[in-house]
Amino acid sequence: MRVTLDTNILVSSMLWDYSTAHKLIISLKEREAKMFTSREILEEFGNILAREFNYNKTQIEETLNFALTFAEVIETSETINIIDKDPSDNKIVECAVASESNYILSYDKHLLELREFRKIRILTPEELSNIFNNS
Repeated sequence: MRVTLDTNILVSSMLWDYSTAHKLIISLKEREAKMFTSREILEEFGNILAREFNYNKTQIEETLNFALTFAEVIETSETINIIDKDPSDNKIVECAVASESNYILSYDKHLLELREFRKIRILTPEELSNIFNNS
């Protein structure tokens, strides 16, 4: 299984230990799923940590380094412009395409409205957890 992690999933999974996203990341690791991110996603994550959570440079670096213990950074090569309402979300789709992911995990409404792109399903952590629980 190959999964691209949206920025909001990184925030939720790494800042709140009891979140569904955190529990799902653990489950994905146990299932030996491959998880992916990109430099652009990590940059956005770092900016959110600074802006919304007042992380300093050292805290941001430590958090990003921890994310790299379970998520592989992918170089994107294709520019995709499928999400008009929030073009910054396209970087998530680009990462999923480049990594040949089966799923994008997200809480972002623009991505979730898309539901699927090139056979890549776009789900919340709760939806993917339900799939695991019912299989």
